[in-house]
Amino acid sequence: MLLKNSVLKISALVLSSMALFAACSGPKDGAQGKDPMITDALDMISQDSIRVYIEDLVSFHTRHTLSSKTDPQKGIGATVEYIRRRAESWADESYGRPMPIIEPVMYPVGGPGSRYDRETTVPEIMVTYPGTEGAREILVMAMIDTRVSDINDSTSFAPGADDKGSGTALLLEACRIISQLPLKQTVKCLFVSGEEQGLDGSAFFAKMAKEQNLSLNPIKISGVCGRLMCCLKYEQDAYEDAVKRLPKAESFVLTPDGPGNVSDVNVLKETV
Repeated sequence: MLLKNSVLKISALVLSSMALFAACSGPKDGAQGKDPMITDALDMISQDSIRVYIEDLVSFHTRHTLSSKTDPQKGIGATVEYIRRRAESWADESYGRPMPIIEPVMYPVGGPGSRYDRETTVPEIMVTYPGTEGAREILVMAMIDTRVSDINDSTSFAPGADDKGSGTALLLEACRIISQLPLKQTVKCLFVSGEEQGLDGSAFFAKMAKEQNLSLNPIKISGVCGRLMCCLKYEQDAYEDAVKRLPKAESFVLTPDGPGNVSDVNVLKETV
């Protein structure tokens, strides 16, 4: 019954999501007052596919953020690999449309004050479907991790069919469908981990963007290649090092030309 409810819930969510994505894709039919792209996208939704996604996600035993990253059958690592393989299989069927960009990424968790019992790195993944125009981008997220009552129990059975296998299945079905749509606007689908411990996965790239004084609008923090996650991750270590070495804005400093106050700091250019 739980699986059936999840499938019904997710079907409704996919319907609304497809309307959003397809609205950015094709022209409207003025005579009928309908957008043919929305109609086509809605017709492509498959409850059978959604059921398979949820059953596959449950089969990983647990998707706890601290679960195995290397076991091919269980844990968070197997989950991310499953999403990657799915996205790649749909990319092979894109029939000449722009190929999606698939970005697995590792980020650090744990340390003093956290809800983790150890420090480690954990995976998540972003799939970007390039559009033909650059006016705006759509960023959609779903959490992939699960847990039991003990927040650090990373081995007990935590199937998460409804919470949040349903959300992950939504995004997977959306990926399958939009991989076949001629999108005008770019759509970024982010499958995040660490949410049960404190929204860590979704906060990961937002934190880096904020620290680098970048807009949290994804269109402004994507690199030329369209890769959002890797650009931020690549710059972060160098950025943190520069922050430690440079004076802070409004601070008092001594220079070869005499004392002064720092009015502005450009960390990326390392200028004051």
